[in-house]
Amino acid sequence: MTSTRHSLRALAALAAALLGAGLLITGPAAATSAHGYTVSLGSFGARCDGQHDDKAALEAALADVHQHGGGTLVIPTGTCRIVQTAASSITSLQGPITLRGATSAATLSLDTDAPDRPGDFRELFGVTGPDVHLENFQLTRSSDVYSVFLDNYGTDGLRLDRMVINGRKDVFPVQYVEGLELSPPVGEVVFDTKVTNSTFTNVNWGIFQANPIPGTTKGFVVDHSTFKHNYADDLEFNAPSATMTEITVTNNSFSDNQYSAPEGAAGVGVGMANAQYVKVAHNTFDGYFYSPIHIEDRSANIDVIDNHFANSFKLVRNYASMVFIINDSHFVTVRHNVFDSSGNTNEVWCVYAGAGGGVAPPSYVTITDNTFLLRPNAHVIGNYDAGHVVLERNIVRQIP
Repeated sequence: MTSTRHSLRALAALAAALLGAGLLITGPAAATSAHGYTVSLGSFGARCDGQHDDKAALEAALADVHQHGGGTLVIPTGTCRIVQTAASSITSLQGPITLRGATSAATLSLDTDAPDRPGDFRELFGVTGPDVHLENFQLTRSSDVYSVFLDNYGTDGLRLDRMVINGRKDVFPVQYVEGLELSPPVGEVVFDTKVTNSTFTNVNWGIFQANPIPGTTKGFVVDHSTFKHNYADDLEFNAPSATMTEITVTNNSFSDNQYSAPEGAAGVGVGMANAQYVKVAHNTFDGYFYSPIHIEDRSANIDVIDNHFANSFKLVRNYASMVFIINDSHFVTVRHNVFDSSGNTNEVWCVYAGAGGGVAPPSYVTITDNTFLLRPNAHVIGNYDAGHVVLERNIVRQIP
């Protein structure tokens, strides 16, 4: 998937460095802790006052839990400021472990030692191993640092529940910030990830995978979560060089995306590139300058079911659409959705199916049992040489 993200590091070099530091697990996973070991970050000297650097306390606490074979680290209520430096730009978060907020106001806030060097890249956590769980706290930034909060290099059973990931892009507008990035190198797999009851706001990308990533993602659930006021893509399941399969996006709210750049290289709710077996169901999409759903690059077996689209693709483009299907994607089903074009003054196609950039057009697109609320300049489908397109049992209502 085309992206405006500017990578400031070599992925292969970073993976090699993490392997050398022992941050990537390549052998058998560690056994899950059997004794429920629990410790508070405050016990290791964290002040969580928003001023003091609590990185040393955090890393000591993580090491302690790891030495006990796993357990729970409680994040105190307050703002625990974590300053990542040029010499130590990332903290290892290796499972099995649970990070749990004492209350929902508990916060880890990423900062940098180089606020005047905007090119410097920082990550809060490099995540590896089995059963890494984050529950009931917030991740945010203390300065305008180019950053990723969670970079997943290969996990089995990563869980985010009742989390708030707030990049504060509205306060720190210059540097890119990502919520969760998927970066499995060759031979590594991201298995069975679940994001539930969580909020991603004021970030560029909520969940993202860069084009060169070669590893595998299998099993990814995003459910009952909120994506609002983000500045690029909310969810980008992007695997042109990798394998990504079994993705479920259900019962979520997507709204108020801020990306409106003329090149139109981002700004979608759910993006897929070479993603296989994807279900996008029971979500609402409201307020997108570009396509709420973007399907491209050989993606296949995609179900878009029972979603509600409004105020979407509001810019004047000859491919303006709410569900955008291109580049040899196939076996795409669009069923039981509501497409509301009442907020569009531009010409818009509810579903667009075409080649896209000269690559083979999509095929086997089924559009059934949907409701289309069409202004005079809105259309059910723009079909540009897509093969085997089925239109059945749709309700079309003309509106002023």
